[in-house]
Amino acid sequence: MDYWCYALINNRLGEIYFTRNKNGEIHIDGHSYLYPHERWTIRDAKEMQHDIPTNQFTYYRHHYRHVR
Repeated sequence: MDYWCYALINNRLGEIYFTRNKNGEIHIDGHSYLYPHERWTIRDAKEMQHDIPTNQFTYYRHHYRHVR
């Protein structure tokens, strides 16, 4: 299945698109950066507050690394 979540990628706000296989392993398919001047709904803001502390990544040379 395909999923997405909000995340910090190289200290910039973005969305990560990923798939999960039957074993529960995650494979990140790609990301897109979001701009701070975009308007967010209240639901989006709550989802960002929930997702961002646990989803922080660095992206370099087509590889993602989870920052803990």
